[in-house]
Amino acid sequence: LWADAEFDLLPPLAEIAVALGAIVGADAVLAVPSGERGMWMWCASSREPDLSLLSTSTALRVATGVHVAVGICSTGLDGFRRSHRQALSAQKMAVASGRTRQVTRYDDVELVAMVSADMDCSWRRSGLTVLRMVSDLNGMPRRLAISAAMR
Repeated sequence: LWADAEFDLLPPLAEIAVALGAIVGADAVLAVPSGERGMWMWCASSREPDLSLLSTSTALRVATGVHVAVGICSTGLDGFRRSHRQALSAQKMAVASGRTRQVTRYDDVELVAMVSADMDCSWRRSGLTVLRMVSDLNGMPRRLAISAAMR
């Protein structure tokens, strides 16, 4: 969870975290402040939570300025860590895109998150691929191929 600048801070975020846990059917909720305007939240459940309920949640609708990023549900310690990393990645994608939607699920942004995990590396790799493709064109001078690949 994270809040825009105009939202009143942590105590309401903790209340929203507990409400969201109840909405998705969690048996237990762990919420820990993560900086000045954020809260990390984990849910434990004996059954698969219904994450689609987050988008229609009254708790979020009345909390304008509060956003939720959700990782893919998983089990065990490795699943706990992976889901947390995914939620952080989903948050990064939501913030970078300027999206105003309150809920961003990792499975909705997974492809973009993976491609943009290292933007410099992604650009270099795609630039080199384009360079190879363009420079393979018959009769095209290499300098023109490099220029075309960098545009």
